[in-house]
Amino acid sequence: MASVPPLLLVGTAVLCLGNLLHIIGIGTVHWTDFRPYGGNDLDIGLFRVCSVVAGCQDLLEPSHLVWLAPVELTDAMHAVRALVIIGMLGGLLSGAIAILFTLFKLLSKSVPKILTIICALAAFGAFGLIIIGVIVYAAVVCDDLAGDRGYSFGLSIVGGILLAAGGSLVFLGGRSVD
Repeated sequence: MASVPPLLLVGTAVLCLGNLLHIIGIGTVHWTDFRPYGGNDLDIGLFRVCSVVAGCQDLLEPSHLVWLAPVELTDAMHAVRALVIIGMLGGLLSGAIAILFTLFKLLSKSVPKILTIICALAAFGAFGLIIIGVIVYAAVVCDDLAGDRGYSFGLSIVGGILLAAGGSLVFLGGRSVD
């Protein structure tokens, strides 16, 4: 068994952690925490809206949200959804390539160095899409609601940053491989 550069192992772990945090951020409903009716919590995610009083409901077209008058599914929300999901797919691609590269190195197989470049490009592409999606959400969607940004919003930001860092580490670690 060949030795694997530590940067490659750390980069792969960071990519996996970044993907995990971003996926949790997408799936949870705390992108915006809002109190529209004198203290009743309303938690808004990208796909669901939850209220202490009425429970959770899928975020569909505005006509379906009878009890949530301030929440509308706008074009900006569709754009945010698309950006963060495509960013997630890019992050998963970079993570899969990093794992494949690490396994090839562990098994002493020949590894095309282009994989590290593709991994880094996918990671930085994912980072860019996630950050653009988060900026659009903060600038357009969240400002329309006048709510506080929640932890899901932050998890996606941290996940995107970790994807960029992990892609860099995999690239640097892959360059040191024979």
